[in-house]
Amino acid sequence: MNTETLERLVRVLESTSLVEIQYSSNGESFRLVKSAGSSHAATPAFMPQPAQAVGALPAAANSPRAGNALATIVSGMAGIFHVAPAPGAPPFVNVGDVIEEGQQVGIIEAMKTLNAVEADRAGRVVAIRAENGQAVDSGTVLLEIETIGASDV
Repeated sequence: MNTETLERLVRVLESTSLVEIQYSSNGESFRLVKSAGSSHAATPAFMPQPAQAVGALPAAANSPRAGNALATIVSGMAGIFHVAPAPGAPPFVNVGDVIEEGQQVGIIEAMKTLNAVEADRAGRVVAIRAENGQAVDSGTVLLEIETIGASDV
C-alpha cells in the first residue's frame, strides 16, 4: 500500500466534515473512520472488501479482436454507480479507451462513502453496462473490457 495515499486521505478526513472514507486499490481495501472524543482523528480499519472483481465472459461473446478475451468489471458492493468524479465532469473512461491495471473506471457510492472502482487488468473498454446514477448490487456488471497484451496497446 502507498503510505502517501493513506496519509493524504487521513489529512482529508481531518480537514473536512467527513466521518468516514473507504478506499480500494489493487485488491486491498481500507476504511478510515473519525472517532468522536478520540485523540486520533482517523482510525484505519482494514477490511477485505474489493471494489470490483473481474471474470471472463463466455467465448461466444462478441469479441472485437480474435485471440483477445472479454472480461467484466463488476460491482463489489451495492450502491450508486458514477461514471465521473463529479456531476458535469468527463467520465473516467469511454467505450474504446485503453485502460491500465489499477486505473479508476468509476465510483460506487454507498452510505455516503465514495469507493473507487479500479481495473485489475489492462484492456480496451468494449461496453459500459451500468448507467451513471444507476443503483447496482454486488456482482452487477459495470463494464466489459477486451483484455489486451502489451503488443495490442
